Amino acid sequence: MNAINVQNISKFYQQKPAIQDVSFTVKGGEVFGFISPNGARKSTTIKTMLDFIQPDQGTVEIFAMDHHQKAKEIRQCTSYVSSDVRFYSNLTSLQIMRVVANSYQLSKIEQEKQFAYYIKLFLMDVTKK
Repeated sequence: MNAINVQNISKFYQQKPAIQDVSFTVKGGEVFGFISPNGARKSTTIKTMLDFIQPDQGTVEIFAMDHHQKAKEIRQCTSYVSSDVRFYSNLTSLQIMRVVANSYQLSKIEQEKQFAYYIKLFLMDVTKK
């Protein structure tokens, strides 16, 4: 089974291509590096794959699930960390975690489980701003 199947995705802004006809496949168990110079549209491609941005054409499947129809399920087994993270400086670490968890539509029980795991793993001070 393919872990990722991207076929001819394109995204246009004011009729100018941000990405155009991007296609690639990653087999299950395969290590795949998505490497190119700054400004090559890696982030746009990844955001499109994870349904943060809708492509104007093409299809994306992750773990054999349509990236749009099964976005919630895909987000439960994937992660995305932007290289350009800008959170509000007045929020604590715990408040930021809640914002992110809510965007993934995690239940309160799942949130608490995940928070406890990451707080312990990274020895987080959840009161720090």
